[in-house]
Amino acid sequence: MLSMWASTTIRGGRPIQSSTAFIGMDVHKESIDVALADAKEARHYGRVGGDAHAVNRLIGKLRSAHRRLTVVYEAGPCGFWLYRRLKAQGSNAWWYRPG
Repeated sequence: MLSMWASTTIRGGRPIQSSTAFIGMDVHKESIDVALADAKEARHYGRVGGDAHAVNRLIGKLRSAHRRLTVVYEAGPCGFWLYRRLKAQGSNAWWYRPG
């Protein structure tokens, strides 16, 4: 499994994307709290708006640093659109049942 992790390094003055980032989302009506785990650390990444535009910006920013994104969040009334959007954008998206 170690081969799926690759830290970001500099080659020719440009950063190279790390392989995989795991993104946890706590989805609310007005906002989404985001956690990130990659080869370096696991941490709270921040909070974004709970709308499609904010999610698009977030995914674009994360894709600039990571080749693959795996996104996980708890299924609920605010998140079903999110799964369809993430899958359409090519992210590996998972939801889990509350409880």
